[in-house]
Amino acid sequence: MHWVFYLIYFALGCTVGCFSGLLGVGGGLLVVPILHWIFKSFSLTTTYNMHLAISTSLAVMIFTSISATFFHARKKAVIWKTFMLMAIGMVLGAISGPIVSGEFSSRALEIIFGCVELIIAITLFFYKPTAQDIHSTTNKKLHVFLVILIGFLAAFIGAMLGIGGGIIIVPALIFMGYKAKNAVATSAAALILTAIMGTISQLFFSYNIDISNSVGFIYIPATIGLAIGSLIFAPIGVKLAHKVSEDYLKKIFIFVLVTFGIIMLT
Repeated sequence: MHWVFYLIYFALGCTVGCFSGLLGVGGGLLVVPILHWIFKSFSLTTTYNMHLAISTSLAVMIFTSISATFFHARKKAVIWKTFMLMAIGMVLGAISGPIVSGEFSSRALEIIFGCVELIIAITLFFYKPTAQDIHSTTNKKLHVFLVILIGFLAAFIGAMLGIGGGIIIVPALIFMGYKAKNAVATSAAALILTAIMGTISQLFFSYNIDISNSVGFIYIPATIGLAIGSLIFAPIGVKLAHKVSEDYLKKIFIFVLVTFGIIMLT
């Protein structure tokens, strides 16, 4: 592996770390499309490019999410009760996601990835908060059920597509009345569990796949470079998340979703 590739992976990791700390999405929105393009352009494999990008993204997300969560927690932005409820559904979702992804072709996963991003972006764009939200003491039972369901869906889709589930958790919590900064911070914490469970599942179902410099579908050179860069720059993203306004934070989130959704569909 030429040293230039490690430099590229490190630079991408720096961007991903900042991105993850800012939006609480684990960086998979950036990592999966870019890694897929790199693998495809340099003919790393002919069949498993998207699977490789997804699994590598999940592995890197472990480091990114831990770093981002640590700094969000220092600012007391993580809502731990919500995280514990989501964890109930996330365990099952993170395990079952990779099982389903193995049934799809690389191109099918690209299309699913792009469609999910665009649907969430459109929904978040048109959503207008109301005076009464579910995140209140008068709707505890409904709140508990929805948070557990969000955890399952986020982990299932996140582990299946290598995006961690932040694109589900953040807008869902905002819809429920959480402040954007709390939604981002709580999502970052939840992504730790999704990334760990998803990575283990991906390894279990791909350990017998023989690809150079890889363990199953996890590409080691990219994992190392991305992890180092993301650990360094995640704190910067966290600081930005606590400085920008709620409305501006949501606009950034929508822009990123639309951009990469279109890229994956073309």
